[in-house]
Amino acid sequence: MTASTSTPYDILGATQTDNDYRLRLAYYKRIHQYKQDRLQTPENRKITPEYFSLICRAYETLSDRDKHGLVMPSTVVSSGLRICPPSNHIARPTSAFGIADFSNGIFVTPSIYYCSDPTYAVTFTYNDERLICLLECSVKDGTFNSFKSIVPNYVAHPGDDINTIEWRLTNPADIEIISVLFIPVTKSITEAVQTRTKKLGIDPNSVK
Repeated sequence: MTASTSTPYDILGATQTDNDYRLRLAYYKRIHQYKQDRLQTPENRKITPEYFSLICRAYETLSDRDKHGLVMPSTVVSSGLRICPPSNHIARPTSAFGIADFSNGIFVTPSIYYCSDPTYAVTFTYNDERLICLLECSVKDGTFNSFKSIVPNYVAHPGDDINTIEWRLTNPADIEIISVLFIPVTKSITEAVQTRTKKLGIDPNSVK
């Protein structure tokens, strides 16, 4: 039986290169195995409903390609939106580093500091926290080219190689999302506002 911490591919016994037919076949095989497991012992009858839910969620995720991977620029996803580089990035179809239409690719970095830079990371609020969301990915060896930083004001952190910090790929199948990380930028927005207003000599109660 597959652990709940496994990836959708692990749960279905599928691979990242499987097409829709093979994903569906893997799903049917898992459902058949689920039915067999359920009949074996009384203990399995208690466990397998959770397993069945995992199988269904895994197939639901993998059957919609927009939900389980990264896509190339100009791709129109299931919501109807078109994926485009942000306005503060190198515009398409600009040439850079000797590559025509440099931004027509998928970019990742080995540095958690670099991807947390405001140039890339977008903050959002949840309750009283301000956070950023990062995707932890695995990349196949030999499928990317590395480039120096294109963020002018970025200051390298320990372990950063500023000359190879941008990784560019052109095949979404070469990347797998491992996990989603939520990193707090501000633990308490309320406390941060109060601290700042005190430093500025402003009554904290006057700030909403």
